Formats: sequence, structure tokens, C-alpha cells
Amino acid sequence: MTFQPYQLFISVLLLALVSFSCIADVIHLSLHNIESAPKRPLIVKLNIVEKEAKPLKFSLVNQNVESPLQSERLNDFMIKLTSPHYISGAAAIHVYEQSNNRWMQIDSISLTDSNETENLTEITQNKHEHLTQKQIEPTVIVSPLSINSQNCLLTRQAKETLWSIASRYKESLKLDTYSTIIAIYNSNMSQFNKRHINLLRNGATLKCPSNEVLATLGSKAGMKEEFERLSQLPMK
Repeated sequence: MTFQPYQLFISVLLLALVSFSCIADVIHLSLHNIESAPKRPLIVKLNIVEKEAKPLKFSLVNQNVESPLQSERLNDFMIKLTSPHYISGAAAIHVYEQSNNRWMQIDSISLTDSNETENLTEITQNKHEHLTQKQIEPTVIVSPLSINSQNCLLTRQAKETLWSIASRYKESLKLDTYSTIIAIYNSNMSQFNKRHINLLRNGATLKCPSNEVLATLGSKAGMKEEFERLSQLPMK
């Protein structure tokens, strides 16, 4: 049996579309935090947003060696990974998804960038400690009316992600998670490395979204699409 050129083209196109649809099931992956201390067996948590849950596996790449990670699903949006090894120098987590009876790498999450950013933040905080002491205490948002305060800041726990922050404040702002994420991002673009929505700086100072910013938000579906669009932008 022989294939005409156009039949071969269609077959390749269909295969590519099937592969792409499998990869696109994972919408968002990011580092939530590193729980383990230096020189201790690695324990990390990842944020994950999926269209459909599919088998995933994770590996640690450190010193040119790739080793498997044990995974535990904590909830619909978070996975815990553990390793008997500790990291030294540059390190990353490779993420694989099962597709067509084989494992395909869909993402690589750097652990080194997180540590370097944290160290840089600590140096900056020490350098400007005397200025920080003179600042007015931030207002903790407890209701939508608090956003009118000139000094209103969002509280953030150590290494907390944008997704986690938005999940805490969505009820106060009377928004869904995606709309809250976009509102916080649009109000604090300078607090994101390379202005990328997935690169919130450690130690970032986040202002409360103003009424003007909140008024620009669209529907829940629209804000979800905007989040996905921003997440897929290249990290230039």
C-alpha cells in the first residue's frame, strides 16, 4: 500500500495535533517552594494547573546526573517531590507526561534560579534595612474597602507563589482565582522578573489592586485565557 504525498502530510499533521493536545493538558507548572535545608535530602512543592490529570513523572538533574523523584499529589493544584539526594550547584526538575505509550518531557523547572533570587533578595534587604524600618506599616487587606488605603500591601509568606497569594485574597476581593491573579499582576508588574507572570520575585512588595485595576477585569473565562496567554510568553 502506498501513500500519496497529501495523505502522508495529513497523517503527520494529525500525529502532531494529537501530541500537542496531550502536552497542552498541563496549563501551568511552577516552583511553589523548597522545603529542605541546604545539604539535606531535597523536598520541593510544585504548583500545577491541568485541563485533565494524566500520568506524570519527575526527575532531578544535578551535576549532569538525572535521578527519579518520588511524587505525592497533595491536592488538585500542588505536588510534593522528594529525593534522597541534596542539590549542589545548578539543578533543575524535568517533568514528563505519558503520551502514546512513551514519556515526553514537557517542562524543566530551575531550582538554581530560586536560590539565587533568594540570596539576592537577602542582600538587598540587609543593604536597605534602615530604610525599611522607617516605612509605614502596610495595611493588611481584610475587605474590599481596604484597597482604598494609600499604603495597602498584600501580605506574602516566604517563597509564596502568585497562585497561592491569589487563592487567599480572592474572597476579600470577591473575585475568582484567575481574575485575582491578573489583578495582582497588573498592579505589580515591576515585582516580576522580566515582567513574566511566572517569575514573581522572592521578597516582592505587592500593592493591593486599585479600584481602577479591578474595573478593567473581564469575565472569569476571559481572565483564565489571559493567564494562560501570559504564562506561555517566552521568558526573554
